[in-house]
Amino acid sequence: MKNERQVALEILLEVEDHKAYSNITINKYLRKYQIDEGAFIREMVYGVIENKIYLDYTLSFFVTNGLKKLKSEVLIILRMGLYQLIFLSGTPAYAAVNESVQLTRRYSKRHAGFVNAVMRNYSRKKDEIGLPDREKEFIKHLSVKYSYEPWMIEEWLKVYSEEFTEALLVAGNMTPEVTLRVNRLKTDAETLSTLLSDRGFEVRKGNYLEEALIVKGKGLINNDLFEQGFYQIQDESSMLAVKALDPRPNDFVVDVCAAPGGKSLFAAELMKNKGRLYAYDIHPHKIELLNKKAKSHGAEIIESKIQDALVLDKNLEKKAQRVLADVPCSGLGVIRRKPEIKYTKKREELEQFADIQYRILKNASTYVKRDGVLVYSTCTISKKENEEVIKRFMTENKGFSVVKPDEKLFEKLGIGDDMLQLYPNVQKTDGFFICKMIKKE
Repeated sequence: MKNERQVALEILLEVEDHKAYSNITINKYLRKYQIDEGAFIREMVYGVIENKIYLDYTLSFFVTNGLKKLKSEVLIILRMGLYQLIFLSGTPAYAAVNESVQLTRRYSKRHAGFVNAVMRNYSRKKDEIGLPDREKEFIKHLSVKYSYEPWMIEEWLKVYSEEFTEALLVAGNMTPEVTLRVNRLKTDAETLSTLLSDRGFEVRKGNYLEEALIVKGKGLINNDLFEQGFYQIQDESSMLAVKALDPRPNDFVVDVCAAPGGKSLFAAELMKNKGRLYAYDIHPHKIELLNKKAKSHGAEIIESKIQDALVLDKNLEKKAQRVLADVPCSGLGVIRRKPEIKYTKKREELEQFADIQYRILKNASTYVKRDGVLVYSTCTISKKENEEVIKRFMTENKGFSVVKPDEKLFEKLGIGDDMLQLYPNVQKTDGFFICKMIKKE
């Protein structure tokens, strides 16, 4: 049986070398090695990824030939060891060093002495290392301190103050609370709270929606309640996109980018399983997962289909009362869940996403009937992908008007504009953008 540090190393190698998502990869390896919770593994993986730039900056003082010349295994072992020395106060320094050396011997025996020397050298000289000067190199200072690529900080500083930008960086490095959505086709919030509490979970109401519960405890996706579809793990920001859509019983609703299915399931619930709900996605395996969830949740009105949102479905033109376009995006709003986004995304991708998003939104708009509702949403914090896409769409499609979804809810969220941009440092949700439009012509 592999120890936890070996498993963490394998996960980090896959994330680093194959650009895999950390959350998916962690769950894959925990299943592979039959590990129930893997708290230390999660801490190690997320901690190393979240602090990658800072760790490499620190290591650069002690690796004279440069980090790029190191084997991936050796570099990641050094990051893991340094993370333990800097951030894990419960791990004795000697244990962090010895475990790192032993781990190196398994993967690159000739580097064991090198790893030992680097880590012991850091322990002796750590107080001599300082961050880049905040006054002279502000962006570099933030980049190293919070481990974000400089271009992301530059993009946010174009729009937000230095204080707000730094708060955004801090929030992106924090572990989010676990929020679940009560499936009211099967239960209600009060009953589910009691059932979860009886199983040892700490439960409190969501911050904004009556369907939301914030839960602490182990095994949320490994129990009978989850398997029976009593709830779905879903952030309130994602739920708010469906609330903006406001699907009602007997509506015809189309979700053009439905997978993994949380929004479609919520819409079916709000429709009380009455009407039609088309859930489209381009990936067959995601449609299969959506169908499985729909069955367990009792969402009988969902009709899923493999369909590319970039390809117009002429059979749907002017047929739907409500259409949701939760489009692919850079994901800058969910960095706290997928910290590798800080390093895998490039500035030029924002423009590429914006073009794809506009084309999907344009197609989705043709499915809307007169007086029908169109909702555009992303899980990013990027003007190019959000407000600028809407601005282009409204300029080229005069038949739509932007409306505020819910005055009381917007007041509760602290939002004054018609379009909704959520921030992890303000609303404590994922960074999410939602725009509701009504078709007048």
